[in-house]
Amino acid sequence: MPLSKLRVAWQRIADQLMEIEVAGSPAWMLKTCKAWAAWLEMPPVPSPIVHLLPAFDIYLLGYRDRELVVPPQYAKRINAGGGMLHPVVLVDGCAVGVWKSKRKNNHLDVVAEAFEPLVPQVYPGLEAEVADIARFLGVQGSLTGVGVR
Repeated sequence: MPLSKLRVAWQRIADQLMEIEVAGSPAWMLKTCKAWAAWLEMPPVPSPIVHLLPAFDIYLLGYRDRELVVPPQYAKRINAGGGMLHPVVLVDGCAVGVWKSKRKNNHLDVVAEAFEPLVPQVYPGLEAEVADIARFLGVQGSLTGVGVR
């Protein structure tokens, strides 16, 4: 969409928006969602939320700048170019590594490669994700990898 049309659309809804701060940067949300703004102020959940995103997951598609989710120094590990997006290990909404799977007979081996060593609290969520994928496929699953215990 042309920037001129975006500016017009933004002006039309400006009175319905409130500015908030997310990761030190300005962001906007609808004023009718004030309950969500209060939720943003709540302390973080004690245990990390872990997801194994597949290649080309919508969470990472369609953004020119993924810095809120992907640390810039690891961006090429996720998107090396040519439109390829590798599967991502996500912890609390941020990319912390990549992963791949190898399936042999009735077993799925998930190989995760963390960008940096993971804190111990991440492992139960990571293992639960592997178990869920294996359950979906109707096989046994195991987790191995670099930076992962």
